[in-house]
Amino acid sequence: MEQQRQLLQNTLDDLVFPILRLPLEITAEIFLHCVSDTAAASSDPSIALLLFLRVCRIWRAIALSIPALWANLYLDFDHFSRSIFTADYVDQFIESHFIRACARPLALSIRGWISLEVSVEIHDFTFYAESFPSLEKITIGFPDDGAPALSVWNRIAMFTGAPRLREAHLVDGANLSVVSLPWHQLTTFTGQCFEADECLDLLRLAPSLVECTLSVAADSAPSTTSPVVHRRMQIFRLVCENDEASNNGNILARIRLPTLHSLYLVHIAGLQQVGHQAFTTFLSHASSSLRKISFSCSETARFPIDWFDMMRRLTDIEFINPEVRFMGKFIRRLDRCNPTAPPPFPPYLKNLTFRAYSHPIHQDLIRLLSSQLTAAHGPVRLESVRFKWAKGNSWKLDENITAPLERHIARGVDIYMGPPHRNELFQ
Repeated sequence: MEQQRQLLQNTLDDLVFPILRLPLEITAEIFLHCVSDTAAASSDPSIALLLFLRVCRIWRAIALSIPALWANLYLDFDHFSRSIFTADYVDQFIESHFIRACARPLALSIRGWISLEVSVEIHDFTFYAESFPSLEKITIGFPDDGAPALSVWNRIAMFTGAPRLREAHLVDGANLSVVSLPWHQLTTFTGQCFEADECLDLLRLAPSLVECTLSVAADSAPSTTSPVVHRRMQIFRLVCENDEASNNGNILARIRLPTLHSLYLVHIAGLQQVGHQAFTTFLSHASSSLRKISFSCSETARFPIDWFDMMRRLTDIEFINPEVRFMGKFIRRLDRCNPTAPPPFPPYLKNLTFRAYSHPIHQDLIRLLSSQLTAAHGPVRLESVRFKWAKGNSWKLDENITAPLERHIARGVDIYMGPPHRNELFQ
């Protein structure tokens, strides 16, 4: 009976839906013809591609069985209905589209996308576009293959037609030899594991940068001695991949940043090796505008403390993972108690931070700090002092530590000792 019922149903379906009598290959061609227009491949459920899924279960099954039908994806964020366009919906739609396309190459069309993150194997990076009129931020990386050789791959230039692009991040093997961008209009940039010469080239290519973070590959040194002058840079971060290398110091010796406001140096062991004259040359072009500086170094005890004499306009100083000897040495140079002594440095310092601090706080250090906070000598007083412990570390603060600082807290000095974030629980 069941077989007879199914045969009868199939006969009726053939009468009502004659398309079902066509071979699947013919039906697939008809469906593909219906979505040949890029707009038909959009995520609008009223347009052909998704409409196939809503006609009936038979058409839905046919549509889902044709990977070529899902080989084109068109996203128009300028004209999405707000009832449709939600982050969750778009993520789900794209994921479903990729699954339905199976292993077929995917043609991707995007309109009105403000931020784009691309992290794919270089062999799959084959989609193109004439322009990205709304693109403002992009992240590009090749996590598996790394950067391709230019002899094999052409430079990726698909994002040069992005008139509103201002922020770019090249990570996981993406670099200047692989990617072309409208460098002249960028204001924010991050480059990961760049060669030293690439760092200098980037500063030449992007004269409008205001904020830049560069990570320098280990065992990389600049091949040129010609300085690079960048007149708009305000925030500059330099990270050395190898704590023992001197790369970042060598690069600083070849950079001139006359409008620099904030400088962040991570793994600066090389600064001692690059020489006093080279770093003081860098500071001589930045000291008048420099207000904030952050150091991370495994050997801060050997850091030339007199370099701060050249940074007299500093208001904020941060030391990351400092050694105890260096902390005491630095705080002694903040002497604001003796009016007959040379002017303290930096005289305008307001905020002092010791971050990723991995040692118990010594009572002698607190007494020394308290004496500096008491001083009235100098144009300004310290407004905040923070000891932020390294993650996973915590120490109980007894009365011998906290008592000397209570009166300074009472008069408004922001003194903090604890985890990196104040809302973290600790004993």
